[in-house]
Amino acid sequence: MSGVEMKKIMIRSVWLLALGFVCLQEMYLEGAAEGFSPGSKDSSVFYKITTKEGVTGYLLGSVHKGFDKPFYDRMKRVLKPYVEKCTDFFPEVGRSLISSPSHPEGGVETLVSQLLLERKDHNIFSLDTLLICNKMKAFHRNLLLRFSKNQRDCFDLIQKQGLSIIIQNYKNGVAIHLENLNYALSCLKGLNLSLFQSIEQLSNEKPYDISLGGRNELWMKRLGVYSFSKPFFIICGAAHLPGDKGMVSLLKQEGFVLEPIVLWGKK
Repeated sequence: MSGVEMKKIMIRSVWLLALGFVCLQEMYLEGAAEGFSPGSKDSSVFYKITTKEGVTGYLLGSVHKGFDKPFYDRMKRVLKPYVEKCTDFFPEVGRSLISSPSHPEGGVETLVSQLLLERKDHNIFSLDTLLICNKMKAFHRNLLLRFSKNQRDCFDLIQKQGLSIIIQNYKNGVAIHLENLNYALSCLKGLNLSLFQSIEQLSNEKPYDISLGGRNELWMKRLGVYSFSKPFFIICGAAHLPGDKGMVSLLKQEGFVLEPIVLWGKK
């Protein structure tokens, strides 16, 4: 075998190894992004709710940004009949259904607000109080002041990877539990999750008290004064749905009947 032929074989082998490595990495990332398989703590992203009096409502888990236009348009089409049935809407923050960007970067709230643009026969009630909104703003300001540039870069990377995992699960109709999200993130190489976990812990402490479970319980108190006499639509971050202190469990504890509806993803 000549030296030229040997060189060609070596080059071909290197390319095959590189291609195999890329394919493995893509499979690895895809597996992590899909949470490997929906765990028992995960939940659907959309539910039909029936009150004790027989009034129908809906609970929609949201992702606040990051959808591609084809999937965004598909969501808008399949959600439209459910939105049209409802009169009273409960987003995390009321103004999220008032402003309406013309592109999908606004997330699911943008989608619902666009469906409501031509309607006047609806009411919007904010789940978060002004106090909670101010606490969240103060929390994020404080993080920026505490973080070094390297820490901010690290956190930005974790957020980017986390959003990718959340969106890919969401497209499969799965609201991923925070514990499963952390597990999926821990399987990705090069991520230091200690910073992310310390931020989660800080959100549970005073004066912030803005953890997922804590906010869910406050939302249930606010919903407790509502009569539920008209068809209603609750929309909040998908991470608020799963778990023992998730909105699905808390609503069931209050006597509501919840039935998952598969609009997209795996049936």
